[in-house]
Amino acid sequence: MNKIKFAAVLAFVLVFVPLFATRAQNQTPITVFSQVDTIPEVHIDKTGKVSVQGAKVMQKAGTSYYVRLIWSESYIRILVKTAPGAEVVRRFGAIMSPTEINPGDYLNIDGEIESGSDSFIVKASKIRDLSDQKEMDEFSGTVNSFGTSTPGFLLNTQFQGIINVNVGTSTVIIKGSRMINLSSVHIGDKVSKIVGVFNHGNNTINATSMVVYVNMNTFKSRNFQGVLKTSPGNSLPATFIATIEGVDYTVNLQAGSDVWNNKRKTVVLSRFVVGDTIRLYGSIQESDSPIINASIVRNLDL
Repeated sequence: MNKIKFAAVLAFVLVFVPLFATRAQNQTPITVFSQVDTIPEVHIDKTGKVSVQGAKVMQKAGTSYYVRLIWSESYIRILVKTAPGAEVVRRFGAIMSPTEINPGDYLNIDGEIESGSDSFIVKASKIRDLSDQKEMDEFSGTVNSFGTSTPGFLLNTQFQGIINVNVGTSTVIIKGSRMINLSSVHIGDKVSKIVGVFNHGNNTINATSMVVYVNMNTFKSRNFQGVLKTSPGNSLPATFIATIEGVDYTVNLQAGSDVWNNKRKTVVLSRFVVGDTIRLYGSIQESDSPIINASIVRNLDL
């Protein structure tokens, strides 16, 4: 670097920055999105290494940024050039593209003064965008309610409170052993894991995947007892409706299913009439509708 030019820049900083810093002590820290407090500060060592905090982007040109360090009515202008291979991250450390930095954002910058320049130009090796509060994160909780303007819902979490969940067309939703659509998610469902880009600024996660908890024991084969609500017909295979514990289940009997009376003797299906008490052995189907696939039906009234 030209020693005279560097000395001029360094002298400017050493003379004016202490004055600005003194003023800053009596100023309220700049707040970004009500979460990011920034205090303008700059350090330059004798080798030309630069550390800048709280630089506000006024304008950008590609991956270069015209920034200011502002103390009340006083400020310093700096041109920040993103060096090849520079590390550019969001507030919480997630990698971002330099092109995602926008006017109005506040930056922390590490780098060095550009050689041969007569103005304050920094070649940045690391930039942290304090205003970009997005990061990959995951949560669990209970579905609280559904949105009206965008596809998604409110999730009640233990540590983050209620967060907004945006569900896109590419969001993968798993429930049990099947993939489902958002329409199959209901208020009160437990979400064991939701992963996506979380924005601390508006408490919103754009979900990439989510797992809705379901007790898989629900789908194991077992006995059911209820009342026949519709006629099963005369032969197998057959489908009918039975009311079991207050829920109307569609019951599927396959060819070869056992049809018994109360003594476990084979009878014809045509003897079953609406209102009979029946006992089934089968499993609830993984679906949004209450369906039982039964291998045995027993009429307790025969």
